[in-house]
Amino acid sequence: MSLWEQAAQCYRDAGAHAEAARCYGRAGLFRQAADLYLEIGDPASAVPMFERATEQHQAGWLLVHVLDRPADARACLARHTPPPAPAPPAVWSAPILLRQLVEARCDIAERARDTAALATLLNVQEALAGPDPVSDVRVTEWATSVAKGMGRMDQAALVHAAAVRGRRPGARQRFITWAAAEFGTPIVLPPDPEPAVAGRAA
Repeated sequence: MSLWEQAAQCYRDAGAHAEAARCYGRAGLFRQAADLYLEIGDPASAVPMFERATEQHQAGWLLVHVLDRPADARACLARHTPPPAPAPPAVWSAPILLRQLVEARCDIAERARDTAALATLLNVQEALAGPDPVSDVRVTEWATSVAKGMGRMDQAALVHAAAVRGRRPGARQRFITWAAAEFGTPIVLPPDPEPAVAGRAA
């Protein structure tokens, strides 16, 4: 354990969380620093830590969704990720979808036409309902936020339904919890019609 990490732990024990986060950053423990900044309600300080932890999608999402800085979010993506391919990928992955969702959230913040954002939600639904390895729960969460920002609660419901069809871990309970929070009423989902396919990626 480095001296900076030891200092961070001492500051945490003393309740000085901002200083602890700073020390985690100096120790090169960027994810720990970012998480602690979020814990104390300082997302602006968390952003560069997520960038240095190579979690550019999380940094971009914070910039646009929490800090309302869509131009900075787009710049963050441009610095750290290659431009999207013109054609859909052969296999969907969480990083591809997370980038699209950050860009869609930027479109909403900039009051752009929702054509691209809607296309992104359709991509998410296709990916979650299918066998592609999209296990990051942020895909569902961010897609739901994008749909809500568009005023399209139908699309939010379709995202959750796609995750349930794709047998994503925890999807059924997330759908039930979301519906209760948004509409104040429980929903009843039918049982899974068949067992999960052996060897399928979650």
